[in-house]
Amino acid sequence: MVGEAYFDLVAAIFGPDTAAARLIYALVGLSALYQILPLSRAFQIDEPRAEAAARHV
Repeated sequence: MVGEAYFDLVAAIFGPDTAAARLIYALVGLSALYQILPLSRAFQIDEPRAEAAARHV
């Protein structure tokens, strides 16, 4: 939302530059890093290509 509407929802809820807001941003960042692992495994076994081929059948 920050990029589209110039509105920071986390700062609006928890306050700007608070420990709670930093914790939320840290959790979001950690969850993004955690999702890289399954994505890299999917590309190693060529899963995206297999799923694309299954859609055309």
